Order: sequence, then C-alpha cells, then structure tokens
Amino acid sequence: MGADGLIGCKQARETGIRLSKAHEHPQEQGYATGTAPYSYRYERQTAGEKWPQMVADEETAPVLQRIFQTYAASEASAKQIAEMLHRDKVSAPISNRNRNRADRVWSGDVISGMLANRRYIAEPPAKWRALDARDVFDRVQARPASKVQRKAQGQRSCIFLGLLYCQECGRRLSPTYFPQGVYYQCGSKSSLIPCDLARESVKESDVRGQVEAVFADFLNGIPAATPAAVIETNEIKIARLRKQLELVGDRYESEGTITREAYQTKVAELKAQIKALEEQPVKAVDPRELLTLGPAVAQG
Repeated sequence: MGADGLIGCKQARETGIRLSKAHEHPQEQGYATGTAPYSYRYERQTAGEKWPQMVADEETAPVLQRIFQTYAASEASAKQIAEMLHRDKVSAPISNRNRNRADRVWSGDVISGMLANRRYIAEPPAKWRALDARDVFDRVQARPASKVQRKAQGQRSCIFLGLLYCQECGRRLSPTYFPQGVYYQCGSKSSLIPCDLARESVKESDVRGQVEAVFADFLNGIPAATPAAVIETNEIKIARLRKQLELVGDRYESEGTITREAYQTKVAELKAQIKALEEQPVKAVDPRELLTLGPAVAQG
C-alpha cells in the first residue's frame, strides 16, 4: 500500500471515530441514530425536538406485530414466516427503505434479525414508541432457548465414552450417532496418518453385549471365553504403548501438532509405563483386565 492509501485509511478511521462520537450524545438522550428498523421511519420536522424523531410506520407496523405474534405462538418458524409473507406479496424491508432498488424477498435471516431487535420494545430506554408488547417479545426470546433445552434432553448418551481404545494405534474410539444406534470408530480417522482400523466401526450394542457376557461369567466364577473379546495382557498393553510412542513421534515430526516440550513429556510418560509393565512378573490372565476390541473389529 502506497502513501496515498495509508493516508486514505487514516482519514476513513478518523471519520468513523467522529461519526461514532456524534451519535453518542443523541443516543444517551433516547434518540435513534442510523437506519430506522423495519416498521419505523424518521419524522424530520418535530416541534420542540432537536433531532429527528423515529416514529411508527402505520403501513408496516401491523406486519411486524403479525411476525412477533405468529412466532411467539409457536405457529411457524422464522423461515416459514418469511415464506408466508412472500406468498402474501408483502414488500420486503429493503423495498421499504429504498424504493429505487429491485424488490427483494423475505428470508429466515431477516425475520430472525427482527425477532432479536430490542428496539421494537424501545430498549435501551428511548423516546420512540414500542411496536411490540414486552410479554410477546419475552415469549419470542424464550422459544429458541426451549428448543435448545429439548435438543439437549433428547441427545443420546454414550455408555463407553472415553473407555474404549483402538488396539492398532492406542487412540480413543469416538462415538458417531446414527438412527440405528451409536457406533465407535478410532480417533485416527480424522488425522493425517490414520491407522489400519480407522475405517472400521463397532456398534455400541455389540460392545455392551460382550462386556455383559464377560462380567457375568466372572461374577459366576466362570473364566471368560467369549471369542469376540480378548483379555488384554501385559504383552498387549506394551505393544499398544509402543504403537502410541510411534504415533506421538509422527505427530511431532510430520504433523507438527504438538510442541517439543509436550512431545518429550509424552515420550517419557509412555516409556515409564512400558518399563513398569516389563518389570512386572508374568501372571495368569485376570478377567478384570480391560477389554480390547481390536481383534473383534478386524474380523468384522
């Protein structure tokens, strides 16, 4: 950018600051500044007033009240209200602001912006008349919150969230929701170097059945012999930790997703775990050991 460009940017910034300061004084006294919202217009000649007054537009005010009342009664969404107004051939806001521009259609975004505009209830404290009742406005604002709450209540829970690991690379299995159930996949599926089992998935109901079978046998004193599940021995644990060690090195050297300090800390931690497992005496398989689903997933 040349000298002329820098001077122009500076002048534009200074002009913006001056305009903002010029608007502060009338706003503090309750006067509107800037473009009037839909259903309002400016009255340029008002007796006893220093600045133009924003007043209701008798032609479009009923349209605005219809929008708020329809949405507050949960009769339609913002998009459906826009489609309804378009079918009724109601002029869109841009057409009312500038008669010389081509006509524009209503949209859900335009309706949502109106429903969130607090100037329609004369807030902050203002001299213009509110076009919407406060109780109707409050019901409109509460409706999206209730939808979010219902969505949160309807979310499925993951029984094994954070408990399942991929035997191939050691990463956690992440859940994915489908209408037919929850499926778990290796977390490396979204990385630059996915493991061999990254494209495989296991259904939560299948995992649950395997876990229940193993623990039922254990509680009844019967050794776990379910062919779909393998008890993780120290040897398997060490192999998994070494795979994790290789993966951390790849993330540091190739992907660059971790810092040198984090890499060194993680390597030291994994080596300490491997050393502790190697020093443990060999013992019989304990059914209480963590289940690993690597072989089951590989076999489909």
